[in-house]
Amino acid sequence: MAFNKSFVSRGVIINADDKNEGSEGKAPAPIQDYDPRTLYERLQEQRTLKDEEFHEATRLSKLIKLVDADEAEFYKTLSDTQKNLDEKRRQKEKDALEVYRK
Repeated sequence: MAFNKSFVSRGVIINADDKNEGSEGKAPAPIQDYDPRTLYERLQEQRTLKDEEFHEATRLSKLIKLVDADEAEFYKTLSDTQKNLDEKRRQKEKDALEVYRK
């Protein structure tokens, strides 16, 4: 027994939609506010924001400078010289204390 109705009331359609929404578990799509800007302007803004985030993330890495071989050698000789001067100063203080104690 098939019924062929051409008229369906609005209440039946709304009830059917409510049942379908509940069974699918999907939230309704968020309504976006009207933005009068062109697509190009909106995309440019998104690109600018991404570029700023990238530059902020890489800013610290740009501040760090790698030491090349010549600089490493210079720093090593500087460190060795400083150690030698500290050792000589300690030895002089030690000798001065021995002389004072005698």
